[in-house]
Amino acid sequence: MKVRLLVSSVPGSSVTGGEMYIQKVLAFLKQAGDSVATVSWGHLPRWLRRYPLFCNLWSFFKLVFRESSLIIEPESYRDHLFLCNWLLQFTRHRVVVFIQLVRFGRSDPWPVSRWQKWVYHIFLRTADLVIVNSNYVGNAAIALGAREERVKIIYPAGQELPGQGDTATDEATENPTILCVSNLEERKGQEYLLRAVALLREQEFSLMLVGSERAREADYAAKLRDIMQALDLTDRVCFAGRLEGKDLAAAYRQADIFVFPSLVEGYGLVLLEAMSFGLPVVTTKVGGIPEIASDGVEGILVPPRDEKALANAIAELLACPTKRREMGKKGRARARQQPSWDEVCKKFREVLLETWAA
Repeated sequence: MKVRLLVSSVPGSSVTGGEMYIQKVLAFLKQAGDSVATVSWGHLPRWLRRYPLFCNLWSFFKLVFRESSLIIEPESYRDHLFLCNWLLQFTRHRVVVFIQLVRFGRSDPWPVSRWQKWVYHIFLRTADLVIVNSNYVGNAAIALGAREERVKIIYPAGQELPGQGDTATDEATENPTILCVSNLEERKGQEYLLRAVALLREQEFSLMLVGSERAREADYAAKLRDIMQALDLTDRVCFAGRLEGKDLAAAYRQADIFVFPSLVEGYGLVLLEAMSFGLPVVTTKVGGIPEIASDGVEGILVPPRDEKALANAIAELLACPTKRREMGKKGRARARQQPSWDEVCKKFREVLLETWAA
């Protein structure tokens, strides 16, 4: 089987959960003996990359004269590939669209203009296979034009970190730690968490924000620090930056509550990561998150952009260590049900082979 990943650029060392997913799959395909290569228009001059029409035509002519292959395309490049996909349907190639979040704006996932809806429709309608990471994303893809019979849900696995699944201590903490792990970007909603913390200044706790500060979201990272200063939270909020491996595992083990105030989320894999360490979660009822955590079971779900509801949920868990422990145990049990990356990649390859043989 010949597989080609069609992207604007190859991800660097700092990757998102979605980028990690596709990297895991491609590595598995290579180990299975498949021919895997990346086709990118990232080397083209920047002024050319600004024109989606040119990128569409460049991608098509880069592929059309090659031998047949399965072409995997992340959804985020829909503007640069929708016309390419329409043309490829008349060739021997098979197009696989990989979606982990239906994206439009930074904090609004749904396309509102006729142009964006039309682009999505062509991009998805002409695909031979659409792989999604949650039921929520699958329904969104169908609503935007994907053929229902061609949509396959393959839930991802989480990171493997030292200490996952260990029995948590039953001791109450005098100064609990609230942990939030996510890139510092607008759609993750950290500003609402800071405002919620300000509403709880009478409570004893600290907040650790873990996550990369990427160049494209530099303004938002600066905004978060401004909010922290304006609300006089410097004594209880820590920006820890990006943590990996043992350092990230240590942050989970030291925490008492995990908060994820996302505004837009295709699935929310980091919640399972936190739950695997026995942490109760406070998160938002958006996207695929309810497919991971149930309100009142593994944690508390609140509306997005609602710092008061967020503060009330945090206060409820701070006041009741017993509830934290019970939710943490249920969360750990839920996390154990998650497939391994080996199982995820095997299923991914199976649906690719079905499409390849069709």
